[in-house]
Amino acid sequence: MFTAEGKPRYWLAGYDSWHLLVPVALAGVLTALAMLPEQKKPQPAPPPPAMVQTTWISPAPGSSIPVRQFGVLEGRGQPGGRVTIWFRQIPNPERWLTESPVLPDGRFVVALTNFPAGTFGFRAEVRMPSGAVSSTFEIPIHLQPPPPAPKPLQKTTSRRRPSRG
Repeated sequence: MFTAEGKPRYWLAGYDSWHLLVPVALAGVLTALAMLPEQKKPQPAPPPPAMVQTTWISPAPGSSIPVRQFGVLEGRGQPGGRVTIWFRQIPNPERWLTESPVLPDGRFVVALTNFPAGTFGFRAEVRMPSGAVSSTFEIPIHLQPPPPAPKPLQKTTSRRRPSRG
């Protein structure tokens, strides 16, 4: 790349100037890229707030309740969601029972009626409009049959003593 006199060939007047085009163009492209305004990278959407874990308040898991006293399931879930209650008579498969909104304070209360005696499993599932779901574990509850009705008193015939007379 040097002449016989030791000078670089680029300084020669008769040298092809197109050889200089590549380094000059590269320098121009790099300068233009450095001068471009910095583009803002799209920020990832903030993660949704953590959903409140759905839990049972009453009855306690494993409770044994007389059928006549059973009638309310109560729990806590994410406010603004809808709670779906699932149940099964153990060991049968699970079935849908009812659905209701979660109250603004995070509680849900579901009134139940007409359950026969037996062991049942209940599970609550809170679903948000965004599609997020939080579910409880299944709580087993044993419903005791009503006590047997007392036997009616039988009328006894009065046995009077014969009069002494």
